[in-house]
Amino acid sequence: MADDIPNDGVRANSVLPGLASTGDIEPQSEGQKRGAWEQQAIKRLGDPL
Repeated sequence: MADDIPNDGVRANSVLPGLASTGDIEPQSEGQKRGAWEQQAIKRLGDPL
């Protein structure tokens, strides 16, 4: 949103966690995972510490 509307004088800040490499995503195919992370700002799986 911050990239889409800066010329309108609107500011937007948020924290949006991306896809993380956890057991919940194991059943997804590589294509599904890639499709999800390509929509994120960081183009990779996160590492849950």
